[in-house]
Amino acid sequence: MRLAKAVSDVLDPKNVVVAGLVLIGWRTGGPTGLAWALLAVVFAGVVPGVVIRLGIARGSWHDPHVRTRQARLVVIPLVMVSVGGCVVLFAVLGAPPILVGALIAMLTVLVPLFLVTLAWKVSVHAAVGSGAVTAFMALLSPWWVLGFGAVVAVGWSRVVLREHTIAQTIVGALIGVVATSSAILLLGQW
Repeated sequence: MRLAKAVSDVLDPKNVVVAGLVLIGWRTGGPTGLAWALLAVVFAGVVPGVVIRLGIARGSWHDPHVRTRQARLVVIPLVMVSVGGCVVLFAVLGAPPILVGALIAMLTVLVPLFLVTLAWKVSVHAAVGSGAVTAFMALLSPWWVLGFGAVVAVGWSRVVLREHTIAQTIVGALIGVVATSSAILLLGQW
């Protein structure tokens, strides 16, 4: 149980998003790309983290993983607004297209996550993890396919912790792969 909690905490969606943006920014643009990535982290990592912490402080939900569907129906749209605002800001400021594409890919994952969450509690951990691995494969190297091992590990952890069923983790992972692949293909970045 301890190992499952550690995997779930380390591969928390916010952590994956932050690490992913920093990696993509650095690998594709060096120090300048890293600076843009750090700005993106504010919108895609820090703001969602603050929203979640404020919800905990107000008693709207009780944990950083936002376990209830009702709470996710509040958090996901707020994250979409923050990431969407970053996309607009980056487009206006002339940010590297690859980072704008990564942010658009995040939005394409968030939309079906929200829609599925209207009726069912799907694994955000699995969706974000598989979306990140898919983006890394397309934008950095096909060798990132090995990262799907981490997606399996996070899915396992969510099931062991009884936060999700196997089906909820599989559907989450599929949403991440399909939505991210679609965005990258439509943007011509694959």
